[in-house]
Amino acid sequence: MLLYLVRHADAESKKPGMSDFERELTELGRETTEKMATALKRMGLTIDIVVSSPLVRAVQTAGIFRKVMGVQSDVVKLSELIPGSDFEELIEIIFSLKAENVLAVGHEPHIGEFLGWLIGLKKPIEFKKNTVACVEFSSLSISGGKFEMVDSSGYDIEPFGEIKAKNLSGRRDSNPRHSPWQGDALPSELLPLEGSSL
Repeated sequence: MLLYLVRHADAESKKPGMSDFERELTELGRETTEKMATALKRMGLTIDIVVSSPLVRAVQTAGIFRKVMGVQSDVVKLSELIPGSDFEELIEIIFSLKAENVLAVGHEPHIGEFLGWLIGLKKPIEFKKNTVACVEFSSLSISGGKFEMVDSSGYDIEPFGEIKAKNLSGRRDSNPRHSPWQGDALPSELLPLEGSSL
């Protein structure tokens, strides 16, 4: 399975009487999301299903990816993509979808912490707005393969090489959100890309 992780695009500032849940994308956010989705489509990438945090800005970002990339199914809203949610529950739900190519839209710092947890880093990977990262899995019990990140400022894919295998199942740590894999060190070049904040 290929899991594409996306941080939502630029959103409006919170207004008096508005909850954080209600914040919508700005026009810039809509434009940059469409450009990113178009870039991924031109690369020949396919998405089977799009999942999103239920917050409005994330759902709107997910909807643009779904439309531009020609995904047939509706966006699936997952409360497990809200910051503070459990990583093990999230990955189990994603695998339960039985899809080969999943795109998930979430928020910082949760999405960066989740990616770091998936690939065994002891600290999160910073996501600029509208940045996309991809992790390849062979099964729920073992992750590994290629990890790539697309910078939102230039729409370029940066390969990071092979990722060590990691056991994702059967682990019930007291604090699974912050319990990185205790394995071999990852390559030193596995660092987030620099890019402008959108």
